[in-house]
Amino acid sequence: ADDGIMPQTIEHINILRLLKIKNLVIALNKIDLVDNEWVELIHQDIFETLERKGFANPKIIHISASKNIGVDKLKKIIEERSSAENIHYDKGIFRMHIDRAFIKKGFGTVVTGTIDSGSINIGDKVQLYPSLDVVKVRGLQTHDSKSDCIKMGSRVAVNFQSINNLKVSRGMQLGSLESLAIVDSFIASVLTVDDFKLEIIHNQRIRIHLGTKEVLGRVFISDYKSIYESSSRIVLIRLEEKIPISYKDKFIFRQYSPQITIGGGEVIDN
Repeated sequence: ADDGIMPQTIEHINILRLLKIKNLVIALNKIDLVDNEWVELIHQDIFETLERKGFANPKIIHISASKNIGVDKLKKIIEERSSAENIHYDKGIFRMHIDRAFIKKGFGTVVTGTIDSGSINIGDKVQLYPSLDVVKVRGLQTHDSKSDCIKMGSRVAVNFQSINNLKVSRGMQLGSLESLAIVDSFIASVLTVDDFKLEIIHNQRIRIHLGTKEVLGRVFISDYKSIYESSSRIVLIRLEEKIPISYKDKFIFRQYSPQITIGGGEVIDN
């Protein structure tokens, strides 16, 4: 409340819009540092900004974390929204983008992430992408609780026995056997942000963010020499290294330098 909308806030809003996330709950924090009139001005500014970006009826909760004002109300709304949310696009096969990997003494390799599709069970054989190493699941945890089976939408820590010279890192994926294509180019439907004042030109170098992976690539535009703000196009993206992807994967792309979010897209063919 004391800062208001900042440039990073706008970038986060753009990313949510590009990923087609529509159901927002906004926590307007630090209301104890300003007067009520200022809080209402910031509230209105947030509402109008989100409305202009295409978000209908966003829920804005006034809170003070330090004085515990509105926190219980925020928790209740988050619980209500999350319990009512339906999970879509479950492809049935297990898939998880790895955001952390480490070795735990006495246990072996542990990777963490959020399950994007399907479920995983103790004893399952799964595959690391893009290395294609096959590993057997030794243990599963979600929110510090052990489990025999964990399903789509949950945070999970997966433990499997280490293999000699097995290299696992953030940006890799864990999935069902032979379930993902590993490619260095794909066709995508892309949308640029509405406050990007420059054009994207044919063969421009960009940064692709898909899952937990960042990879450099170039965008090839058919029938157009460039793409301007608030434009939707079908493009070919060629990557500088191979990554695992699947139909309808969503991604964000940024300028090579300076690193500014300029658009997002969805894989339509590989």
